[in-house]
Amino acid sequence: MAGYTELRPLVESVLDELARLRYADGTVTAYRRMYANLERYAESTGAPGFSEGLAVSFINDKFGTSIEGLYQAPPEGVHMKNYLRCMRVLLEWDLCGCVCKRMPGELRLTELPSGLQLLLDSFNAECRANGLSESTVYSRNNRIKHFLMFLSESGGADASCITDASAHDYILTKASNHANSVRSILTAIRCFYRHLHLAGLLERDLTPTVPSPKSYYAPELPGTWTAGDVDALLTSIDRGNPVGKRDYAMLLMVARLGLRASDIKSLRIDGLDWDARRISIAQHKTGVPLALPLLDDVGWAVIDYLRGGRPAGATCPELFVRHNAPFDAFGDTSNLTYILSKRAQAAGVKAPRDRKTLHSLRHALAKRLLEHGVPIDDISRILGHVNKRTTSIYLRMDVDALAGCPLDPEGVGA
Repeated sequence: MAGYTELRPLVESVLDELARLRYADGTVTAYRRMYANLERYAESTGAPGFSEGLAVSFINDKFGTSIEGLYQAPPEGVHMKNYLRCMRVLLEWDLCGCVCKRMPGELRLTELPSGLQLLLDSFNAECRANGLSESTVYSRNNRIKHFLMFLSESGGADASCITDASAHDYILTKASNHANSVRSILTAIRCFYRHLHLAGLLERDLTPTVPSPKSYYAPELPGTWTAGDVDALLTSIDRGNPVGKRDYAMLLMVARLGLRASDIKSLRIDGLDWDARRISIAQHKTGVPLALPLLDDVGWAVIDYLRGGRPAGATCPELFVRHNAPFDAFGDTSNLTYILSKRAQAAGVKAPRDRKTLHSLRHALAKRLLEHGVPIDDISRILGHVNKRTTSIYLRMDVDALAGCPLDPEGVGA
């Protein structure tokens, strides 16, 4: 369908689809109420049918705003944002017969000049052709788009605006960022420059003009949780509801098995071998297969989730899914940090800045294994590290063991 159509049949069709996707009853009721307001507005204005123009006019009149389209940066007010979302669902169902998932962010909505967009599209296509994961393509796309937006603000419209000083001038605006963030940005720009030259979009290879700050292998001490904090975090989760069952099983897997967030998201139901009591995955970060024991507490948590937590409408092969219809698997760009932050706050655990990611629970597991005398080679295999050098970082966390190895001043001076 396209263009104008009768509003009432369209609304009923959308509400039926929301019910089929198992949206919560309260959500469907809210949609029904907002569509009823739209229908009353259409009747009062004598609109012949539904269109984006009608929806925009309705929202402007209701909220006293002056938006020009339904696709724009999310507004400040939650109430208006809900109406925008509701109208977008109606429009997209009318145009293509699907229910959109979310309001795009400001970066995604920002348009580049066509010449610069061509460069970005070419770079993204090359990244995918080289077999990079969607999460990597997403992060590189964002970094390069910010760079191209910087060039655009200075009047750039195509590849001719990229000069020897472009990367240097841009990175100065990121001087306050963490050193790791700066290095990631510069790496993305080097890859971008190299692609443009090889693709014939830049006459010269400008890769050598990208600043190269000296990097020393002196990683910071990983942030970790105490055993008491981990126990408080897990025991505080209310497992009497579906979301609680899911979050408990996910966080327990990280705390007990050291799985990465990307592996938690990609873990499939058929990766659980109940007879052999084993979990098998292909690590998302390295692609290396990893087999871990299906511990009793982890196994019972998963069973509890499958029996009374996982939505009946979920059809994807992944074990853990979103609990908002249409119950898809978590996206490549979701880091699940918000789940840990929410649960830590509810547990009353004060987590410093370096302990707010799921990775910090991996660090806590490594620390406990060290304290129990587990060899570094075994810890490396459990955490799925390809390079043992990465695992050696955790040696500095065993402060008690280090304190028991004082230097002999006389031996040093001999």
